Amino acid sequence: FFFFFFFFSTDTMQFIDPRKKPRERVASYYNPRCSTKLGADGIIYRTRGTYGGNITDVTGDRSSPSASLQTVKILLNAAVSEDANLLTLDFRDFYLNSPLERSKCMWISRDQFPSESLAHFGDTLNFLNNRVLVEVTKGMYGLPQAGRLAQARLEAHLEPHGYAKAPHTPGLFRHQTRSTVFALVVDDFLVKFQNPFGAAHLRAALEEQYELTVDTEARRYLGLHIQYTRGGPDTRVTTISMPGYVAQALAKLNFDPSKNRRGRHDAPDLYTPPQYGSAPQFPVTDDSTVADTSEQNFVQRAVGCFMYYSRPVDTTLHTTVCRLGSQQSRPTRRTLLATTRMLQYAADHPDAAVTFRPSDMVLIGHSDLSFLSETEERSRTGGYESLGKRGTDLPLQNNGPVDHVTHILDCKVTSAHEGEYGAAVVNAQRMSNTRRTLDDMGYPQAATQLIIDNATAHGVITESKNPRRSKA
Repeated sequence: FFFFFFFFSTDTMQFIDPRKKPRERVASYYNPRCSTKLGADGIIYRTRGTYGGNITDVTGDRSSPSASLQTVKILLNAAVSEDANLLTLDFRDFYLNSPLERSKCMWISRDQFPSESLAHFGDTLNFLNNRVLVEVTKGMYGLPQAGRLAQARLEAHLEPHGYAKAPHTPGLFRHQTRSTVFALVVDDFLVKFQNPFGAAHLRAALEEQYELTVDTEARRYLGLHIQYTRGGPDTRVTTISMPGYVAQALAKLNFDPSKNRRGRHDAPDLYTPPQYGSAPQFPVTDDSTVADTSEQNFVQRAVGCFMYYSRPVDTTLHTTVCRLGSQQSRPTRRTLLATTRMLQYAADHPDAAVTFRPSDMVLIGHSDLSFLSETEERSRTGGYESLGKRGTDLPLQNNGPVDHVTHILDCKVTSAHEGEYGAAVVNAQRMSNTRRTLDDMGYPQAATQLIIDNATAHGVITESKNPRRSKA
């Protein structure tokens, strides 16, 4: 009853005569959804009335840019480096009340009306085949363009207060004169500020139009637990983790790590013994039988559970998860064994964490290649980006990564030298985005160091060696 009363009291929707609907207009359906969310005080149960977004006549741009995990990590690095403060903000009903550019139609069936709503609206309900038609004129959950309209409304509201989008980084905002910077992911803010006046200014501006939930200690953000330990330059750290996630994921997969194992696993992937004394390096092959449907589903669920966990907090697991992800459309028995090994490794090494320490916010990158380590004669590139001190050739010791790369090269390479060169190109392209984000946050970069371990590739990049070209 609350949702119907809210929607109609705020003029989000109005009843219309279904016989007067223009023939060219597409009418969607009402789709109430129930979900749970882990809050600071336990599980929160939520019910939302949503628009059936799979049936719609919405055209044009539907996207709403959000900050990436890379942007969030750089912002945490900036806070610990500046000894700045952090807080998180969460909007209530962020997607609601944004005026639509063009109204939409939606059917609501009789059995979706609570008895209180039927009694309240009475004769205004014009049922046709046990359905009533409404015209939606403001944003609601499920509308494809709801996020874009809500963010445009937010940007227009914040602009007079001095906050503007970063020119090159999606989801990043910065005040024109104050030191306040924040990342926005859907309706969640992570705010960095130097003094309480900056935080108060932002809160006052937002509370003019929105209802907020504020965590002045910034303990959780996007499912990440944030522990900010203050102190001097040598003791001040920020640690992100996802405690308990591995245990919950294993229980969700109904996986018992104690079965079919021999001791503790300290590597997430299956061991491939080296072939000493053999000059050519042969590509990896997988001749095992194809997994059945239930086993394929298990691999896909395992990849889905551990992809988000591995990206922000467990880089040792990420390459294996990505490799399994590239094989999940047609997994084999070896893929299933590799999935089991990955889950056993995660069980032996749960609750991974990444720690950020004070730095000069200077970007440093590493690039590497694993030659012919993938099936179908493919190679995998790897990269690691962190923030370090000025005037050093190595990353700051033990500083966590702001980004890491692990994916299969788009082309087949004929030698490790060629592959290392290609991996350096891939990592340089990735680091160019990081450079722009750092510049948007107020940390312009000089020439960025990219460290590679192949003399031939280094020589080609620096033009100290000339590659031989075929005359064909």
